[in-house]
Amino acid sequence: ISHYLMRSNDAVFGYNNDVAWAKYVQDKLASDLGIPSGDIIWTATNLHVYERHFGFIEDLIRDQHKVV
Repeated sequence: ISHYLMRSNDAVFGYNNDVAWAKYVQDKLASDLGIPSGDIIWTATNLHVYERHFGFIEDLIRDQHKVV
């Protein structure tokens, strides 16, 4: 298990890149140490959405609540 601490995390576009990088670092370290790579505990002291992405988030919420 790795604990990854982020000071500030963009929830829309930054998170996916940050998780991919954290997993890469974890896997590399585990490989170098000859141990299995495990789960990641993610802690962000500030998870935010920029105002320019509000419409994108509103669309996601609306799409999730559509009755099919």
